[in-house]
Amino acid sequence: MDFLSAIDAHGDWKKRLRAYLLNPDHSLSAQKVSSDSECDLGKWIYSGETRAYVCDACFQKLKTVHAEFHEAAAEVVRRANTGEVMSEEDALGSSSAFGMASIAIIQCLIELSRRAA
Repeated sequence: MDFLSAIDAHGDWKKRLRAYLLNPDHSLSAQKVSSDSECDLGKWIYSGETRAYVCDACFQKLKTVHAEFHEAAAEVVRRANTGEVMSEEDALGSSSAFGMASIAIIQCLIELSRRAA
C-alpha cells in the first residue's frame, strides 16, 4: 500500500464534496459513497494483503474510521441531494464528522507508513 497516495486520495474526497456542495447535481449517490470497500484504500483494507496488520490496533482504528469517513461523506451527499444548504465548514470542517474521520484516517496512515518503512 502506498500510504501517501492513500492520504492524497482522501484529500481529494474533500475537494470533490466541496464542489458538490456548490452544485449538488445528483451525480453522487449517498448509497455508493457510503461503501467503505470501493475506494482504493477500502479495497486494500479488505484485501488479503492486510493479514500482517489484522491484530494491529492502528490498523483496526483505520478500518473503523475509514467506515465512519464514508458514512459522513454519504451524509453530506444525502443532505445536499435533498436540497439542504450547508456551509462548507459545517459539512466538511475539522469539527464535522467528516473532518474528524478524515484527520483520524491521515493519522493512522502516517503511523502505518512509519511502521512499514
